[in-house]
Amino acid sequence: MAVVTPALSSCTFNITVLPVVTVPAVYTFDGGSGICTNFVLAGTYTINTAVTAANTVTLNVTVTTPGTYTITTNTVNGMFFTKTGTFTTAGNNTVVLNASGTPTAAGNATFYANGTSNCNFTVNVLAVVPPPNTDYFPLTNNSWWSYNFSGLTGVGDTAYNVIYGTKTYNANTYSEMQDNFQATPFDTAHYRKSGNDYWEWAPTGYYSYFIGFESSVYVDINFLKENSTLNTTWTTTPAYSGLVDDGTGTGNLVPATLKYTFKITEINASITVNSVTYTNVIHVTVAPTFTVPSLGITDGVTENDDYYYAKGIGLIKMVFTPTALIGGGAADSYGLKNYKVF
Repeated sequence: MAVVTPALSSCTFNITVLPVVTVPAVYTFDGGSGICTNFVLAGTYTINTAVTAANTVTLNVTVTTPGTYTITTNTVNGMFFTKTGTFTTAGNNTVVLNASGTPTAAGNATFYANGTSNCNFTVNVLAVVPPPNTDYFPLTNNSWWSYNFSGLTGVGDTAYNVIYGTKTYNANTYSEMQDNFQATPFDTAHYRKSGNDYWEWAPTGYYSYFIGFESSVYVDINFLKENSTLNTTWTTTPAYSGLVDDGTGTGNLVPATLKYTFKITEINASITVNSVTYTNVIHVTVAPTFTVPSLGITDGVTENDDYYYAKGIGLIKMVFTPTALIGGGAADSYGLKNYKVF
């Protein structure tokens, strides 16, 4: 058996510890020099009230080279947003910036990512803490909603809509809503409320999901009436006119007219969407009706559409069901996933 005994002498040696090498990340903000794509603002901002940990903004970035970052916006109205961290993966990423400061004035404040010409987002500073929103289609600035589409699975939130400003058409002021499909902006919608009625400035074929005019003018469409009785019905008059494809496959266009009949089929209803139950829901059905004289179609109903609006929340579900007039088939639907109403 071999026996190992401790050495009777000792020696010393040096170890050089190298510093951690940090590589700055290379990235761009989604949205370029415009509005930050699908930004999510959290918390309430009120004049002379210091922000808290609940006040954040989530931005989307595309990372080319992972590494460390420090993102700080410009300072506006006594506030700024900042975050220091590390992007560990390339590609699509999100970063949550924390707000600091105390708003000193009411109104909109626009912040730029890294305080430069990068994408921007707007914060609405309130003069006082607002009462709860009781509209069935809220139009407050920065409010947002995301939806999933029945035709797409495994892709997360499909549609994302956010209110971000106002626009005037035909002497009426509308709230602007940026519509995004799978994180890509594709349209801007315009809505207003007058009394108990909600209106949309939209193309004449907007509320016909499966068929529409080749081109159409914009009109004011009354799409929702709150505080109305059950079975209240209203129809767009006069009927809208335009050209439609005759269905022969030759691209031939023929004259047609279109009108919408809206009906309140449920009030104070409860409906479950994506495992969440909403109450105080108004259910509105829409029947788009086409007349195409050259095809022998008079007041043909192309589809039966259902819209569900929850009090203080907004649109929670849409269902589009084609009729036999256009071949029938399965319905398409959108369902609310997440939202924030200010």
